[in-house]
Amino acid sequence: MSTYLTRPVLDLPLAWNKPRQFPAYDLRPLNTGGRPGYEQLAEFPAEKLEVDLLLKDAAECRLWEDFQVTVKGRLTGFWLAAPMRAATVAAGHSATQFDIEAIGLVDSWSDAAQLHWQFESRAGIVWAQITAVTGLAGNRERVTIGSALSIDETWTPKRLLYVRFAEEKFAGKWKQPNYREQRLACLELPQEYAAAETGLQKVTLFHFWIEWPSVTQHFYFTNFPTDLVSNGHTYLARPIDHGTIRHGLRADTEEASVETAFTDGNPLRYFFPFDNSRPMQCEIIEADYATPDTTTPVATGYIAKSKQKGRKISAKLSGFLEWFGQSVPAMVIQPRCPYVWGEPRTCKVSPVSFQVPGTLGTVTGNVVTLPTLAGFEADRFAGGYIIIGGGTTVEVRDVWQSADAGAELQLTLSAPLFHNAAGAPVLLYPGCKRTVADCRDYFSNLVNYGGCPCVPSDNLSLPTVAMPSANGNKK
Repeated sequence: MSTYLTRPVLDLPLAWNKPRQFPAYDLRPLNTGGRPGYEQLAEFPAEKLEVDLLLKDAAECRLWEDFQVTVKGRLTGFWLAAPMRAATVAAGHSATQFDIEAIGLVDSWSDAAQLHWQFESRAGIVWAQITAVTGLAGNRERVTIGSALSIDETWTPKRLLYVRFAEEKFAGKWKQPNYREQRLACLELPQEYAAAETGLQKVTLFHFWIEWPSVTQHFYFTNFPTDLVSNGHTYLARPIDHGTIRHGLRADTEEASVETAFTDGNPLRYFFPFDNSRPMQCEIIEADYATPDTTTPVATGYIAKSKQKGRKISAKLSGFLEWFGQSVPAMVIQPRCPYVWGEPRTCKVSPVSFQVPGTLGTVTGNVVTLPTLAGFEADRFAGGYIIIGGGTTVEVRDVWQSADAGAELQLTLSAPLFHNAAGAPVLLYPGCKRTVADCRDYFSNLVNYGGCPCVPSDNLSLPTVAMPSANGNKK
């Protein structure tokens, strides 16, 4: 595969007998009062080309597949030689100058962002940038290039366009075994001739996280074809994308949608068959492929709703202020403690002080055993959670039931495990029964108990009495 200025060149055989060329001008209405006018916002017009690629044997088919991997779909720009822009070399002049039959290049070459040509001869193919064009007598034009190539009339020049694929899908058909016709649609990138290889192409990163009392579980994904590293985090290539991101003057109107596949390690699997016990947050980030550490958040919020259809999961990402409009219970007086166990501002229990280390034993669906642990009362860990493994394969699950099964502890988890198997290290955290006895006898935390033990047990909740208005409820 050839490269020019670090960028790949599509040098496979192209059929230019019926090419289609579309000039595209970026014109926008400019309203400044009175009659509407139009302003050309793009400095240079772009071109869209459609051409057939002819793959005549298995080797060329493999080269085409390799080229697609190199440019990564629409991400990376590449060079395409366009013969409809060809010129005829009349004579060589010097190592960096040659004369061509006049084609009006002296008037038009500076209208392009940069002008690059490909020169073909029996000796091979070379490339150079046009730096100047001057008119000569005798219907000729003198071309100056930036590299010493000694071009003469035995060379055939063609205009090089810097393009990207216009779409991710390629329509083609097999004429016979190992003979394929492929239709390509390419869009010129006039602003990126002098830019880096990937120009201004953006990549999208997705960061999900769940905050547990003693650990925050993170998930990093990208819809880019390969894994990316940004700010020290590895974003795994996954089938994931987002829909329209809506922003408004009111912060509670911000929302977006996320679509992904039902695969192992996908955090949205935590919503099936039951919702996750802790809220999940998500951040959608944009970055340049060439500089992935420079990021721009485009949407942040909570996963409010999710649904599954086949292997597709769709989730709604809502802004933070939308949660203030959720229906919540009125203030109640009850004997049970309303606090979240381990919450540092209310419960104030240190989860680290009560964590129980162990080793994962058998795994059967969402039922696991811990062979090194025994002697705990039934459901001591029900309502708690377990951290299994570490690093990129760490998994956190709620514990629904716990039972002493002789020489081992048996747990029923909120979801099956996707990464870890027998032998993985675990940290187990007990559940809180939210009673005075449990808070006093097991956690020694009665001073921070949030319930009201004086309320009768047969009256689990008692609404508070509304205070009368100071003005006697007068309108």
